[in-house]
Amino acid sequence: MESKKQPTIMENVLWQYANQYLGEQNVKMLTDEKNRPYLKYGGLLFLAVYLIFGHLAQLISNLVGFLYPAYCSVKALESSTKADDTKWLTYWVVFATFSLIDTFSGFILSWLPFYWLAKVLFLVWCFSSSDFNGSTVIYNKVILPFFKKHEKKIDSAMGRVDRVVASASREAEKITENIRTDL
Repeated sequence: MESKKQPTIMENVLWQYANQYLGEQNVKMLTDEKNRPYLKYGGLLFLAVYLIFGHLAQLISNLVGFLYPAYCSVKALESSTKADDTKWLTYWVVFATFSLIDTFSGFILSWLPFYWLAKVLFLVWCFSSSDFNGSTVIYNKVILPFFKKHEKKIDSAMGRVDRVVASASREAEKITENIRTDL
């Protein structure tokens, strides 16, 4: 015997507003099982067109690349398995690398009118659950070989960064202590 899941408070609020603004009959029609594919594909089409022409396309693409992966990363950290941790850590390494490249997107945008749509599709590919997901492919084929080739130089640069940060931290502590004693 299947027990029906109780709706959350947020779901109840959303249903209340949907019924109020669309009418209960329209909500039932729209959420009917036979209409779900139309809603699903219509929603995806709307999102794709919006990512091409919409004003908040950059925000939406950044949210797609961040919200779901962040949620899954927290769930992975709280699970006892290592495989999901590795999957999401790999995603974040690729995401950070892509974000550095994405800094120059203004230049790319002048060439590519479908940039935000392409970015969302790329990010979805990166966090997809398939064996051939983007994070794994890009990490193994691009990032890891580059890192291995330049590892000593990167380690040396990171050592210098560590020393500068440690020195700046000590200076900040001294300044803070001086301010505290002057008060």
